[in-house]
Amino acid sequence: MGRPPAFPVTRIPASRWKRYVHFAIGLVVSICATAQPPVSDEASVKAGFLVNFAKFVDWPATASGTLDFCVIGDDRLAQDLETYVAGKQIGSRPLAVRARPDLALLDTCSVVYIGRERKKIASQAALLLAGKQVLTVSEFPDLAAQGAVINFFLDDERVRFEVHLAALRRAGLKISSKLLSLARIAGQ
Repeated sequence: MGRPPAFPVTRIPASRWKRYVHFAIGLVVSICATAQPPVSDEASVKAGFLVNFAKFVDWPATASGTLDFCVIGDDRLAQDLETYVAGKQIGSRPLAVRARPDLALLDTCSVVYIGRERKKIASQAALLLAGKQVLTVSEFPDLAAQGAVINFFLDDERVRFEVHLAALRRAGLKISSKLLSLARIAGQ
């Protein structure tokens, strides 16, 4: 015959066992439900790009005061950008975000982002800014002809960007060669 077990074995009634299982499942589900979403969603990645673009632009010597990022057509990106720039500055210029700015005041912005939600006014905004010392960034490749300097695009589900050199020259801005080396170049 067999030896008695080294420790006493007690059987757990089925009703109590089910409660333990339900508790464990509930715990796992609640932990999963409160997990943070991934940081690298498209809006936050683009917000980071916008700030880095501004760092690599040689702004005119006459530019002073706040370096304003104006966001048209992407409220989520504007929120992420506000969080990202809070308390920061580039050089001696503090950073600020204006969501849904008045089109007539776009030329007072340093960086203007035109998101896909406002395609109807995208070309109007680009035309208003053409030739002004404003870095215009969009998601519409056809806006380069109207003055957009940088265009975002997706490549294998990754956010990439292209710089339109002709639009950059018309805007009278200079971008660091470090940034240009990371970009797809268009509009020689």
